[in-house]
Amino acid sequence: MGSGATLREATGPTTPLLWLPSLILEMGEDPQPVCRSVGLDFSFRKDPLKPFPFTDYAQVIAGLDDRLGTVGVGVEVVNRLRVTDLPRVFPLVAMSETVGEYLHRMCRAMTTKITPGAETRMRNYGTRCLLYMESSRSDPAMRTSFAEYLVVILRCLARGALGPAWNPERLLFHHSGQRPTSHLRRSAPRAELVFSSDYDGLEFPAALLDEPIPPPTLNLDRLRRTLHLELVRGRGSVEQMARSLGLSKRSLQRRLAERGLTYRRFLLDLRMELASRLLGCSRGSIGSISTHLSYGYHSDFTRAFRAHHGVTPVEYRRSTAKT
Repeated sequence: MGSGATLREATGPTTPLLWLPSLILEMGEDPQPVCRSVGLDFSFRKDPLKPFPFTDYAQVIAGLDDRLGTVGVGVEVVNRLRVTDLPRVFPLVAMSETVGEYLHRMCRAMTTKITPGAETRMRNYGTRCLLYMESSRSDPAMRTSFAEYLVVILRCLARGALGPAWNPERLLFHHSGQRPTSHLRRSAPRAELVFSSDYDGLEFPAALLDEPIPPPTLNLDRLRRTLHLELVRGRGSVEQMARSLGLSKRSLQRRLAERGLTYRRFLLDLRMELASRLLGCSRGSIGSISTHLSYGYHSDFTRAFRAHHGVTPVEYRRSTAKT
């Protein structure tokens, strides 16, 4: 099995689960047997480019602490994420005018899409606000490691509206805290850690709820990551991308033009860059790579690749295998 870096480059930010092999390698373990022990297959043989369901991932990481004899596996993965790597974040930001409106939408998305069985709620106490989860303590999925992971996911998602430098004032946990906390402190370095709390959640000043969400700016790195996610979902038109970024189609095209780019060219360059990585680093078939990049037909992908690189995908893979 290749290195974690190779896996990450080959698959892209389609789902946070794909960070696991790299993390397991850093812990000095062989990712293959560890992944198999929790029912995952990273061999890339059957369906190498299929994203793993987010909710299933949350269940998986809940059991990895015991398997690896460490703590905070899921939290460490989230610490490496950008907000843009998480699904449905930017459409929610684009639909909201204030931070409070966004967080209400985020709570509904968490409850229905990410953590079924654990309801995410927000409570305003006047001067402070609590973003927390309610779940039965008998629920086996809500073990300590899972609760920590979900709290950090809440913090990561809240940054979608509050900005990448934002940290909550406090992180609250129901468990007693009788275990290392370094993974939590890396996640929110300026937050107070509170254990044996009534909630698993985070606390911040309520005044932030009325803050307006600034109009989105066009960041090319963010555009690349978001476009990759859209391609994985079978989307990628300029209209869909503009909607995901909270921009109008005309605004997106204008801002690209200011950088001397067109959307069509930007899309082609990203597809060809991802294609060369996938051909060189993964075992996926040409057809699966074509589908991953949202080409309707295998022949369309082959023709575009040859026009861009001067060789067919098969020839490119053979040449990279030799080197």
